[in-house]
Amino acid sequence: VASGQRSKQDTNKIKDSTLATNVKKALKADPMTQKLDIKATVSKGVVTFTGNVSDPNSKSRATEVANSVKGVKSINDNIHIGDK
Repeated sequence: VASGQRSKQDTNKIKDSTLATNVKKALKADPMTQKLDIKATVSKGVVTFTGNVSDPNSKSRATEVANSVKGVKSINDNIHIGDK
């Protein structure tokens, strides 16, 4: 790679902190997920969800929203359905 140029891999890689922010923004922007009691952390592009939701539809929607965010490689879904 020539001086001053970035490799393709560098330009496609999104920092975990930026990715976490983008996932959280997407969850807050979606009417079905904006009020859910879930947390999202990111490590090496993998989103890990923790928390509780009241129904399976909310759980699957959170995964759908996160998967729509550019840079998300996969999701570890540790969301529980029902009471804490």
